[in-house]
Amino acid sequence: MRFRGLDARCVAFAAAASLCLAVAAQASDGSWPPPPGGGGGGMSVPSTGTYYEEQLENASWRATAESGLPSRLHVVDGAAYIEYRPLREGLRQTEWEVQVRDFDRRHETVDAVYDMVLVLPLPESAAGLDAFEALEPGITLREGDEPMIYGGRELVLKRNLALERTLVAGLIEEGGGEGKLPSLAGTGYRYTCWDAVVAHDAEHGEFVRAGASLRYATEGRLAAPDAEDDRLAAYWITWIPSLTTEIAPYALRMDVRD
Repeated sequence: MRFRGLDARCVAFAAAASLCLAVAAQASDGSWPPPPGGGGGGMSVPSTGTYYEEQLENASWRATAESGLPSRLHVVDGAAYIEYRPLREGLRQTEWEVQVRDFDRRHETVDAVYDMVLVLPLPESAAGLDAFEALEPGITLREGDEPMIYGGRELVLKRNLALERTLVAGLIEEGGGEGKLPSLAGTGYRYTCWDAVVAHDAEHGEFVRAGASLRYATEGRLAAPDAEDDRLAAYWITWIPSLTTEIAPYALRMDVRD
């Protein structure tokens, strides 16, 4: 079985990131946001206690086009989890579905452009390449049985190889230190990255409650990830690329369940 390359869908990250850096850090009138407590235009920060609101109130920061990639995350364990299950098993190929379940967190209030990033372990070959083929063009987020609408459109996460090679690669640390991703060496899985760049939707509501799924195929019969192996967790990262790297992106850790 041949696995199709995904670079064509992913190389646009550099342009998207540049857009984030330019747009998220500017107010509607084009001015740069003031430091916390200052006046003028910029990111609006209502007092509702969300992660980024608290960070912008308590940290000395500035937005800059040279903010760069974060080297650590603010990792929180939540009730959300992931499940892998075979849909159709054959001697030559197995079709799988991985699902994100019970994602539920406060909707961020900071008016900015966000990169919503799902870091998801999927099968890896002995050569360090993909050992799977995605059977869908992206991961559609859902609220109940309906597609999740955010900013007036369906929110679909697309595979982003550029982020895998930059952001994710820079976060991996053997054993997984504070704010880091543990190495998956020897597990038969690798981190893949799926994302969407979105402008803040002030009308979405107080909470983001979503599920998601992806169907993929592997050669032969492959064991599902070991739910006892803590390294195989997935991470849902809510990132404002325009912020200084002193503010670690918020990441919800999701364990594997059988």
